[in-house]
Amino acid sequence: MKKLLGIVILVLLISGNAYAKSVKLNCSFRDAYVVMDNDRTKKLTPDMDLYQYYSADDVVSFNEDLKIFAGNKADRFDQEIIKLTMYDEIKGPKATIKMKKIWTVNRVTGVFTKEIYSKLIGRDTSWGSADTIRYDCRKAKKKF
Repeated sequence: MKKLLGIVILVLLISGNAYAKSVKLNCSFRDAYVVMDNDRTKKLTPDMDLYQYYSADDVVSFNEDLKIFAGNKADRFDQEIIKLTMYDEIKGPKATIKMKKIWTVNRVTGVFTKEIYSKLIGRDTSWGSADTIRYDCRKAKKKF
């Protein structure tokens, strides 16, 4: 009987995260600002090359109990802000670009912001200005 009780308790402890509160957001593109060659920031318009790439709507999710945002442990997770910083490298034939991506959801206004910083390894010593993409988000509703 003690073994059975021990197994039941162990199963309950392990499965505790199975019912963690997961929230999905549907986010509609609002606007974007990109850094040009002269280090000036310009609002993205439909006639620019990157517009089709940046203007796509997005879906993001976070887990209230585990403090996970977009599949990663969030840097900040409270009643107002959810923030995540990610690093990535793109290796090309002649150079390597290091990227820093900061994703922030303002839980009060519903605005989701992606900031993308980059630097060329061997040339840049600090992060340059960020490309910034903003979305208006609302909680996704189940259809069935």
